[in-house]
Amino acid sequence: GQPATTYSELVHSLVTVEQFLAANERAEARGRLLAVKFYSQRCRACLRIAAKYRRLALDFSSGVDCYEAEQRSARPLLDALGVTSVPTLQIYRPHGVVMLTSGAYRPEELPRVDKRVRTALRSIRERPGLWLSRGERLEATLREQSSPPSTRPP
Repeated sequence: GQPATTYSELVHSLVTVEQFLAANERAEARGRLLAVKFYSQRCRACLRIAAKYRRLALDFSSGVDCYEAEQRSARPLLDALGVTSVPTLQIYRPHGVVMLTSGAYRPEELPRVDKRVRTALRSIRERPGLWLSRGERLEATLREQSSPPSTRPP
């Protein structure tokens, strides 16, 4: 059989907007979706969904890159992406478009997340151009926020 995959091999940490944009570029180059779980180390519901998120990462490893961002250490990223509560799971099309937002959710609602991930994956294959212009706007905004003021055009 296959060796067991550890959580950290499946789910990588994001802290900065730059890391998010780089992850986005990698996903786009490979035609994959990007999933980000936003959590807090002090939140019980967040701890309860960790195993479920690992399962999701395993089940969808062929089409989704999975990341997580901790509320305190990744505060500017959460602010930039408009995440106001945890746990939140967001799935992005390449170009940084939120395709699916589960919002803050209770662990018993998690089975629905799988269905929504499947829907998002189907949508990216069948209608790739659908969310593109919105995505490019979000990405431009994020890039603007993440670049140092000296490199911004006047």
